[in-house]
Amino acid sequence: MQVNQVRAGAILSYVSMAVSTILSLVYAPIMKGQLGTREYGVYGSVGPIIAYLLLLSMGLGSAYMRYYSQAKVAQDRRTMAKLNGMFLVTYTVLGLVLLVLCYYRSLSRNISKRTEENYQYYALKDRVDRKFRGLKDQWANRKLYHYYRCPKCRQKLRVPRGRGRIQISCPRCGTQFIKKS
Repeated sequence: MQVNQVRAGAILSYVSMAVSTILSLVYAPIMKGQLGTREYGVYGSVGPIIAYLLLLSMGLGSAYMRYYSQAKVAQDRRTMAKLNGMFLVTYTVLGLVLLVLCYYRSLSRNISKRTEENYQYYALKDRVDRKFRGLKDQWANRKLYHYYRCPKCRQKLRVPRGRGRIQISCPRCGTQFIKKS
């Protein structure tokens, strides 16, 4: 009985992920068409904020589920009531602190400071985007090129595949090494 419940839970979890992915793929173009590019950008920035807030919960939801399940199996109503009260207070306080912080930040009149923070955010975001774009390009070209790192300066080098053993020269530091392409 319990194995079937675990299996059903795992299947439901995968179905939930698949449905949410499909819905986001269908929903995004519709929202972009309805809102326009600029407003959709504002709408799209809410998602990462919510993700950061979920990170701030620090696993409290999982802890709650664990201890509540243990109390429910033991049929200890007093412990369940304590848990409910404690987590209600914890989430309420956490939510209020974050709400006050968000209002403080959004209503701040120090425009130059907010602009600087926005610049730093986009600089970090662009670095991450470039890294993933590079990995995506490397994956797309994996059948045409082989990628190596220079043993001296760690520069990433791209060489064509299928040429046998070749001598590679690093354009940055001039180091030469032999690798199989």
